[in-house]
Parts: sequence; structure tokens; C-alpha cells
Amino acid sequence: MELMEGLLTRRSIRQYTHQQVDQSDITDIVKAGMYAPSARNQQIWEFVIVTDKNKLAQLSDGSPTAPMAKNAAFAVIVCADQDRATAGEYWEQDCAAAMENMLLACHAKGIGAVWVGMHPHEDRENVAKKVCAIPEKIKVHSLMIAGYPEKNAQEAQRFHPEFIHQNEWGN
Repeated sequence: MELMEGLLTRRSIRQYTHQQVDQSDITDIVKAGMYAPSARNQQIWEFVIVTDKNKLAQLSDGSPTAPMAKNAAFAVIVCADQDRATAGEYWEQDCAAAMENMLLACHAKGIGAVWVGMHPHEDRENVAKKVCAIPEKIKVHSLMIAGYPEKNAQEAQRFHPEFIHQNEWGN
């Protein structure tokens, strides 16, 4: 798949088959996350890979936006260690860039995934911390839930030229 095709055809997938994903593919996906840009190249992200079905079910039950986790092959919790930060408060952008890279890597491998926001909802962050023994000082950003898609995603038309402004607003 070419890059532009991947960018334009990636969709959020919330229903998965029971097929497991090879650990090497999961590692490749997280590696893609680590190749995302970060403020001053500080790379303060941390990733918790969850393949344990009991933990996936706990993440599902503990977050109102993650019911699909219980049927997923794996999930990745994207976190940040602000003790390593040298560029101020850019951890949210850094983690978002890593998440997008991982979503695209999943798509390139034929794996469906969905981005579930956790920050700034402390209750959701705390569920992830409790389920996966994430230290209190670590910031929990988001959760990627993934597995092989149960069905093909529908095409979408998202390009809207009217939202583009050239040089100044309104042009």
C-alpha cells in the first residue's frame, strides 16, 4: 500500500475476529509509534502492550469508550514520562503523533485499530494505571485497540475544500 492510499483509506475499526496478531507485528507497530516526531526529539513516550484477555476486559469495562477492547487481539496504552521532558508541555502532541503512526502501521499490516482517548479523563487514566500497574507519575494519553477486522471498513469522503484558507482566513 502506498502512503497516500494508506492515509486516505485508514478507518477506525471496532469489531475484530478472534485471530491473534503475531508479536513481531505488534512490535513493528509500536516501533512505528517511536518513529513519530516529538518536540525537540525528546521522545518521552512509553508504551504498554496489552495482550492478556483479562486485562483487555478490565480496560473495556473501565472505560465507557472502550467496550471493543474485550474482543481485541491487543491494545497499546500510550503514555508519557514527563521527567524526561526538555521541551515544556508538548507531551500530548508527541503522544498523538505516536498514536497516528501506530494506527497507520496497523492499517498497512491489515490490522484494524481504533484510537480511544483517555486524557484528560482521570477516571479513564486511572483504570489504565490500575489494570497495567502504570506508575502514578506517568501520564496516560490514549489507548489503541486493535485486531483483525471482522468486516471491511466503509469508504468515506473527508476532503472538504471549503475548510481550506489560503494565506488568510476566508481566501
